[in-house]
Amino acid sequence: MDYPCRGQGYDNAATMAGIHGGVQAKIKEINPKALFMPCANHSLNLCGLHSFESVVSCVTFFGTLERVYSFFSVSTHRWELLMENVGVTVKRLSQTRWSAHYDAVKPVRANFEKLTSALEKLCNPKENVDTRGSAQMLQSAVCDFSFLCYLSFWCEVLEEVNITQKYLQTVGLTLEKCIVKLQGLKAFLAHQRSEIVEKAICYATTMCKEMDISMERRGRVKLHKTMPGEKAKDAGLTLPEEMKRAMFKCLDRFHHELEIRSQAIEKILSMFAVIQPSSLVVATEKDIRNYTPKLTEIFDEFSNEDIFREIERLRRHLEAAKISVEEAKKRMALQFLEFIVKWDYCESLPKILFDSLCVYCFI
Repeated sequence: MDYPCRGQGYDNAATMAGIHGGVQAKIKEINPKALFMPCANHSLNLCGLHSFESVVSCVTFFGTLERVYSFFSVSTHRWELLMENVGVTVKRLSQTRWSAHYDAVKPVRANFEKLTSALEKLCNPKENVDTRGSAQMLQSAVCDFSFLCYLSFWCEVLEEVNITQKYLQTVGLTLEKCIVKLQGLKAFLAHQRSEIVEKAICYATTMCKEMDISMERRGRVKLHKTMPGEKAKDAGLTLPEEMKRAMFKCLDRFHHELEIRSQAIEKILSMFAVIQPSSLVVATEKDIRNYTPKLTEIFDEFSNEDIFREIERLRRHLEAAKISVEEAKKRMALQFLEFIVKWDYCESLPKILFDSLCVYCFI
């Protein structure tokens, strides 16, 4: 039985998008033609979430950042003193769009010295016990080499992620543009990898020297069991080395997650390559005949020859409507569908191209 369902889309929650037990997998068991398209924005959200959750010290950093907002926002007196010394507000971490953490990181990174000055004033004996105690604890947490490293590190990474995520929310964005933007982010994570980490270490080291902040590891020192022939000084990493390792781990996890989660979108794009605007307008006969089997493999009610003839027919219709090649190339799949309906070409382009565009626009 052929079910009239050709596409499905959800967020990337495991219950919905799981490849084995998710709703999309269950539907595809019944109807293999119901293609699943993951939400690109939600996929990017999960990439960032999983990357920082993979490192304990990174989770601590964002926890401290949230404490900064909570500390100042709980009292009008504290908030007024913050505005008086810093001049900008601190933000809380976004619970919906992970890349919006950039809005919380940026003001702290840009005004770190002013922020610590505000905390110093709130440690004044004139303040109540609760304010003094909380300010001292928070000051100790932010005046830390690890915190400063992550402050620079995530400010740079989140800026790129935030730009990408906002772009993915553009109305009418095509799959092709979506993939190109994600590939650009992957290239940034891969090519700027060492530069981002070195810049973070340099920033933290400079700030620690200028503000007389200790660069020693805090808390209980872990004793490492030495093997025969080793010396005690050979065991363990220095704090800067440990931070480099942690930041590289975050970047590598982010890149890996992005690589895996973008594959589903790339697969859909490859399948519908024949009805991309560039293919519909200027692709050669050879290219079209190479693209069509990927579509007809899933939608067996279409034939390669019928698709080829309809593309040729569509080009003639565009020419007759005095739509130039350059103008047509700028159109999205939805606009080609609107053109077919507006000019009542559903009979001359009966089902194959029409249905293909319907599915593509839905996905």
